[in-house]
Amino acid sequence: MASDPGRVGPFERWGHLVYRRRRWVLAAAGVFLAFAATWGTGVFGSLISSGFETPGSESARALAQAEDTVGRDAADVVVLYRDGGRSVDDPRFRDAIQRHLADLPPSLVKSTTTWWSTNGTADALVSHDRTQTYAVLHLVGNDDDALMDAYDALEPRLRDAPPGLTVQLGGDEAISSDITNQVSEDIGRAEQLSLPVGEDAKPAATTVIVETKAPAANGNGVNLQGTWAQESDAPPCHECGTIMVRSGACYKCLNCAATSGCS
Repeated sequence: MASDPGRVGPFERWGHLVYRRRRWVLAAAGVFLAFAATWGTGVFGSLISSGFETPGSESARALAQAEDTVGRDAADVVVLYRDGGRSVDDPRFRDAIQRHLADLPPSLVKSTTTWWSTNGTADALVSHDRTQTYAVLHLVGNDDDALMDAYDALEPRLRDAPPGLTVQLGGDEAISSDITNQVSEDIGRAEQLSLPVGEDAKPAATTVIVETKAPAANGNGVNLQGTWAQESDAPPCHECGTIMVRSGACYKCLNCAATSGCS
């Protein structure tokens, strides 16, 4: 069945409405973007550092009970030390590490384990060439958020090693912190890229001079060059939807010859 050429569809009516109210639409969009930017940036403060466990679940309660009974066996932080080419058998290497660990606040660190604290029995904490060694740290905290907070407060102290001592950090909390920071930066970057260009997206105001011939009242062709000017705020034709052009104090449709705004 052929469509009625004079019938205006819903999308066309919607487009005409948006165009006629374009300033209100742009203003509403600007207010919404300002609200979204203000409200959206506050989400980061509500995000937690992890979320792979459901508090209160049976598995979480079982893990808490096991940790209360036998303690946690996970290494919250693993510190890798190197002092040039010195061996772990060198007392200067040992003393530098022990001083570094002794300066860590007990309010953040529950316990530390080194090759020397095991009387040299934990060979897994020493590299094959004996020039590098691990220190395993257990932090103070009853849940993931508390452990992450403890690590964030402790990290600057761990990286502030004595001269000559090279430090690298690993372990559960160090990895979780790196992932959290990277994800936060990526989300922030994605939000900035997804924002509209703003003023650059607005159409520039244009004035088009139309040169044409149209029949006059006496049937003679008259030159209308410079008579009609299509402007950026010209309304669409109420008959056919074509953008109208100014004709004196009125707007005229070049498609169907309808007029608008004439007194």
